[in-house]
Amino acid sequence: MSQGIRGVVTDLFASAPSPWSGDYFFVRTWDRETGRDCFQISLESEGAGARDARDLVHQVATARGFNPAIEEIPFTKIPSPLWNSGFGGAEFEAVSKKLYRAVAPILVEFAAALNGDATQSYLLALRLMVAHAGATLLESEQRDLPSHSFDELLSLRLLSYRSHYEGVFARVSDPESFERRYAAYYDDLGARAREFIGSCLASPLPAADDALIRSWADVIRANFAEVREYFQAGLIVDQGLTLEDLNKSREVPLQPTRFHSFMSEALEQLLHRNPDFLAFRLQTSLLYSCLHTLGFSLVERYLFCYILARANEDVSGKSTQELQRGLGSLARLLAS
Repeated sequence: MSQGIRGVVTDLFASAPSPWSGDYFFVRTWDRETGRDCFQISLESEGAGARDARDLVHQVATARGFNPAIEEIPFTKIPSPLWNSGFGGAEFEAVSKKLYRAVAPILVEFAAALNGDATQSYLLALRLMVAHAGATLLESEQRDLPSHSFDELLSLRLLSYRSHYEGVFARVSDPESFERRYAAYYDDLGARAREFIGSCLASPLPAADDALIRSWADVIRANFAEVREYFQAGLIVDQGLTLEDLNKSREVPLQPTRFHSFMSEALEQLLHRNPDFLAFRLQTSLLYSCLHTLGFSLVERYLFCYILARANEDVSGKSTQELQRGLGSLARLLAS
């Protein structure tokens, strides 16, 4: 997040003489029509009128050197902040906005905590991502399986970060050089990443005095079961393109990545049709979007995924292939 955008966020919602008192969310995204990068701030209040909102945004934004485009529309008509996450359905927009509104005050605190120190900012992001994975398990139906401990389930949750990293690794022009650069970061930050995973294994819910990370985990935990129910009812659906979909219009088909070539029917069921896992996927799309909103680039996000994937393998004592087999076994168990 640039210094100017961080200033707008903190001025509007934290440090202004009269911070905005109603519901709000803010998201860095792409304009659906032009494809341009944009920072969207959405305000709602029963007490303040549209003119008050326009005046406040204009005053704060211009003081920070921006010329904002301000539009008054019903809050329900605002585009979903997760419109490009691969999900849809009758309740998707409402639920995605509810989630973003719930984490918005936490993002304000994160914005204030990102003080320009790259190492500390990276460590904060890594802590958040580990706590997020743990929080998505606290109300998960997978916890009801007597065959799987929390430790095992967390290692399989964290495997999703390996999956995310492998998607970009397969598409870069020089993958070996790409991974060498990331490996150097693991040499520097891997010990702390392993420490974060160990802390989550010891106490899945972050300590109350770790207020920022605990607040995120509380929101994820509080909303997980409801999101799952929307998937169960068909009110939110997976609309992401599969490799088969992408290849329908290609003369030269894309090949599965080295990670995704192990896909089976049971895994397809888990990843794309299991409501509990889909709730995890949607909440993780929220996480990725919020990292982008906070100013972390896509390259940095993939770096975080690489670091946590390596740390997960080191802590669990299992290779990527062993974790993949574990996920396959879990998928078969859930499909039976």
